[in-house]
Amino acid sequence: MNKHTWLFAAMISFLSYAAMTYIGGRTFASVMMITCIAHESGHAIACKAHRGKVAWIIILPCIGFTKLVGIECPRALALATLAGPITGIFTAGLCVYTGHILGLPEVTRWGSLIALYQAIDLLPTPLTDGGHISPLFLRTTS
Repeated sequence: MNKHTWLFAAMISFLSYAAMTYIGGRTFASVMMITCIAHESGHAIACKAHRGKVAWIIILPCIGFTKLVGIECPRALALATLAGPITGIFTAGLCVYTGHILGLPEVTRWGSLIALYQAIDLLPTPLTDGGHISPLFLRTTS
C-alpha cells in the first residue's frame, strides 16, 4: 500500500476511535482496539506459521481486515482464519480478568461484551471468519 493509503487508514482509525470514545467511552474504545489488534495479529501469526504471507492488515477500532496469501492447504487456511477469533476471545478474557482483579467494573463489562462479539465472529455467516471457514468444509458432490 502506498503512503496515501496508510494516511487514509490512519485518519479513519483516529475518527473511528473518536466516535467509539463518544459512544461507549474511552474504556470501551481502548478494550475494543486492543482486542481488534490481537484478533488481526492472530491471523497474521498463524499465516506466517503455515508459511503464508500477509499482504496487508487494516485495523479500525471495531473491525479489521487481514489479507492472507500463499496458504495452499485448506486445513492451514482454516487454522489461520480461526486464530483471529480465538486470539480475540482470549484477549477479551484477559481484559475481563484484569478488570476484575484491579476492581475496574467498566473494563470487565466491556471485555465480556467484546468476548461475545469475538465469538459471534465464528458464526458461518457472510463477512465473518466463520463464513470464510465454512466453504472449506462444505463440499458439493456432482
